[in-house]
Amino acid sequence: MTTTKKPLRVDPGKACKDRVKKIKMYLPISYKQIILENFPEYETEKGHNLITYVINLRAADLRLTEILEQIAAGKLKLKIHEFETFE
Repeated sequence: MTTTKKPLRVDPGKACKDRVKKIKMYLPISYKQIILENFPEYETEKGHNLITYVINLRAADLRLTEILEQIAAGKLKLKIHEFETFE
């Protein structure tokens, strides 16, 4: 009888990618704007690229995965800016 052994260590990158894969369908279209509005450190070229890579499952980032999970759960939303009207 052959038993398959489970790996001793789970690849953290694969775990993050699996988490993103599960929540992708629950993300609003404006997920990128929500990230940029709440986390200005992603407002760089590298930040934009990282967001794209993580969503496309080409890279793994634990912090960004957790942010995406919050957005999918509805805990982070776009801030509505109210404008003054002049009459």
